[in-house]
Amino acid sequence: MQSNASVRKIDPGVSVPKIGPSASVPKIAPRIQVKLSGCFRWKLVFNYDITGAITKTYRHKIVERVDWDTFQHRVKESHENTIRTTGLNGGGFYFLRSATVDDEYDEVNHFLYTLVKRKADFNREAVSDTEWKYEIGRNSKMSLYQLYFIGPGIALAFDAHSSSMGLDEVVDIRVNLEARKFVSGIKVVYGNSPLEKPHDCLKHSDNTDPDLNIDSASKYIWLVPEYTMVVNDACTSFEVIAGSIGDLEDIDDVCIIKYDDLNSCYLALVKDVRNASKVVRVGLSESRELSGTDCFNKISEDLSVRLYFSAHLVYETFVIGDL
Repeated sequence: MQSNASVRKIDPGVSVPKIGPSASVPKIAPRIQVKLSGCFRWKLVFNYDITGAITKTYRHKIVERVDWDTFQHRVKESHENTIRTTGLNGGGFYFLRSATVDDEYDEVNHFLYTLVKRKADFNREAVSDTEWKYEIGRNSKMSLYQLYFIGPGIALAFDAHSSSMGLDEVVDIRVNLEARKFVSGIKVVYGNSPLEKPHDCLKHSDNTDPDLNIDSASKYIWLVPEYTMVVNDACTSFEVIAGSIGDLEDIDDVCIIKYDDLNSCYLALVKDVRNASKVVRVGLSESRELSGTDCFNKISEDLSVRLYFSAHLVYETFVIGDL
């Protein structure tokens, strides 16, 4: 097969499983819920102890504050503690799916929903348009408190006030984490009829026929992605290998696409454990260009042995790190 790719030696930093009976892989919990502590707290706005009568005007504060690094750091700490205490496997990469408190606290839940969606620092502080007037008589005392919700890296002020400081109310912030799935391999499926096409086979970005042997008298060929939640079993790239199977002695994980008795394509599934950029989605494209390929950011050499037809793997990578 014609290709610009060359046989690449896998260096010691690259982890690839041997072909053959599958080795046991640690079971990853697909979802984990961790808990953080939040608190409703009354904060002092003013406190007057006077001998003469006064009139006090007041506009309440509007506060919405998020320190994202602090919040996600506490989530990670709680996640690690959950892994230690429950015996769950920690070999996956979890992302923040949602954060909620009890349903009765609508404003807090809306605030937490926005926090999860933004995943960034946010700081809004203003005063309301409504002005309140307080008449304080001679030899009087008056205090005013405003209700806040306080949590790790977050603060939210309510339009709720009291002349006395109430007790703190501690509540759980339930943070739901979900293990991200990564592409771990490509399975080759052969068939004698288009009716045998797997429902989960790779699709072309332009919705053309995904059969790699299109217009050929040989068998139908489809590629089906395989997934893992184990980070170190995730593909980091794909390389089309030129040459024969004898050239692949240093590459352990190879997908062999056998077009017919004379023509085959060898696809190396690279799994570099030092590379934080992991493959999360894969598809097909006839074009060598990435434009118009549904937000994929990487592309392989041509998989096809046909002169009149091209098939490139296009794939999306995700850098593991923050939640």
